[in-house]
Amino acid sequence: MKLVLQWYLQPRNRKRLQGKSKMKETNTLKKAIFFLPIAFSIHNLEEVLTVGNLQIVTNKHFHHTDAQFQIAVLLFSIVGFMVVFLRNLYTSEDAYLRVIVWFAGMILLNVFIPHLLIAIITRSYTPGLASAILINLPLVTTILKKIKKIEKIPTKRLLLDILSGGGIGLALVFLFLMTGKLIVVAFL
Repeated sequence: MKLVLQWYLQPRNRKRLQGKSKMKETNTLKKAIFFLPIAFSIHNLEEVLTVGNLQIVTNKHFHHTDAQFQIAVLLFSIVGFMVVFLRNLYTSEDAYLRVIVWFAGMILLNVFIPHLLIAIITRSYTPGLASAILINLPLVTTILKKIKKIEKIPTKRLLLDILSGGGIGLALVFLFLMTGKLIVVAFL
C-alpha cells in the first residue's frame, strides 16, 4: 500500500491518472450527448401519444390544435438531432459544448415547466411527465455535471448558458407552434 501511495504522489504519475480520469469523463460525456436527442425524441413521442390530457390546461392559454402541437414537437426533435449530430459544423469543441448546454438547459426547463408544474397544479399525470423525470432529467444532469467536471466551461458561463437555453427553448415553443399553425392552415 505504501508503494502505491508513493507512486501516486509523484507528480508525473498523478497527472497521468488525472488525464485518464478526464478521458473517462469525456467518453462518458460523449455517450450521454449521443443519447440526448434520442431521449428527447422518446419524450416528444410520449407527449404526442398522450397530448389529449394536456389540451384541457393549455387550450385556454395557447390555442393550438393537436396537429400544430405535433408539428412543433417534430421540429424540436429535428433541432435536437441537428444540434448533436452536426458537430463538424461547429467552430470549436467549446462552441459545440456551449450549444449542447443550451439544448440541455432547454430540456431541463421543460422538465419543470410545463411537465412537473402542471402535474402539481392539476394533481394528475401530464403528457411527457414520465420520460421528463425518468429519462431527460437524469441524462441532462449527467451531461451538465460531466461538462463541469472536465472544466471545459467555467461555472458562471455554464449557469448562464443553462438559463439562456431555457429562454431559447421558450422562444422556440412559440415559434414552432406558430410554424405548426401556418403549416396546418396551408396544407391541412
